[in-house]
Amino acid sequence: MMSHQETVARVHEYVSALAAWDYPKVWVGEYGITADEQLRRQKSNEEFPSLAVEPGELVEIEGTGHGLTIPSMSADWIDGLYVVEHLMDEVPEDQAPELYVHVREIWAAKRGCVYVLQAWDVDFRPMGVLTDEDRCVAKAFTDDGFVLVPGSPVYRRIAVENLRPEDVDEELVEHLEFYARGEPVVFPGYVVPDNERTRWAVDARLDE
Repeated sequence: MMSHQETVARVHEYVSALAAWDYPKVWVGEYGITADEQLRRQKSNEEFPSLAVEPGELVEIEGTGHGLTIPSMSADWIDGLYVVEHLMDEVPEDQAPELYVHVREIWAAKRGCVYVLQAWDVDFRPMGVLTDEDRCVAKAFTDDGFVLVPGSPVYRRIAVENLRPEDVDEELVEHLEFYARGEPVVFPGYVVPDNERTRWAVDARLDE
């Protein structure tokens, strides 16, 4: 079993890695890839022609019976932080909780902090940010779209250097490690509808 100092050292390692990541991209209309990703794919196609894939090609995901259409290069994406702050009502219900936590963890890491579980509470939460666990225990719905969720977790943001032994456990370490790896949280990526609001956000980013 690791000591508190060793555990905090791991937390610090993952927080530092998280802080270096950009916020996740949220694609508009359909999932795409950036110009850099397109160049890497072209290089891979040249090095391994037998495994080459092209935009629009349907590739089977081994063992699933399903396929993934290879995305095309696109600039139609919005910074995840902007989406969480301004466009969460556009995010599909099955992606909203994951996007919120993904952005939250990077936001905290860039400030040298982590979110730790402080307590469980009864809460009214917007339908769009409910997790699968929330939906299983939801008790009531309000006319304005909120859901009564018993046992909602309450998190507290703490600077890494101020973590106490009771703040840190293996679950927190594994949680941070997952996000620090930079792997897709929602496969293949977050996508919102292509409409006037999301298109304006894309144009505003491109005009910066």
